[in-house]
Amino acid sequence: MLGIGIGGTAEKAAVLAKESLMEHIDIQELIDRGPQNAEEELRLDIFNRVNKLGIGAQGLGGLTTVVDVKIKTAPTHAASKPVCMIPNCAATRHVHFTLDGTGPAELTPPKLEEWQRLLGKRVRTRAVLTLMRSPKKTFKSGKQARQCS
Repeated sequence: MLGIGIGGTAEKAAVLAKESLMEHIDIQELIDRGPQNAEEELRLDIFNRVNKLGIGAQGLGGLTTVVDVKIKTAPTHAASKPVCMIPNCAATRHVHFTLDGTGPAELTPPKLEEWQRLLGKRVRTRAVLTLMRSPKKTFKSGKQARQCS
């Protein structure tokens, strides 16, 4: 995920970039409905260009390098245009909960069985501890694998 802050001062641009990383991942919704302003067009342009580089998660190659691009802006003087970009981990972890005074927040992790259903046929399931030399050679950079027991 890329967080981009534009405008204000250099310090403000950095704060905007960091704050943008706290927003929900919604790039697919944006793609589905189409951009409605210049900022959304820029988000899509950066998203598509970065993913076309083929860098992939952790630089190992693949179709997805960023899962979303977020941009926050602030007014700035025309003579300067501070811009800050902060890359976030590919495993973006983000949760929302409400503390209402009745006890601790209940955060139920997803079941591992659901992951295969969510990712579908794009995942090759392999028992990682039993892989031999020859099967490992069939894995190409950018392919997804799910560890199983």
